[in-house]
Amino acid sequence: MGKKAGAWILAGELQETNRMYARTIAKIVSRNGLRG
Repeated sequence: MGKKAGAWILAGELQETNRMYARTIAKIVSRNGLRG
């Protein structure tokens, strides 16, 4: 997986130490944009 961040991501776990870490991360790729 590359290091480029997406506009939207999904994280399965957050861990807060001196910094915030997210584990089990998936980038969300939208083909049609967001619908409300």
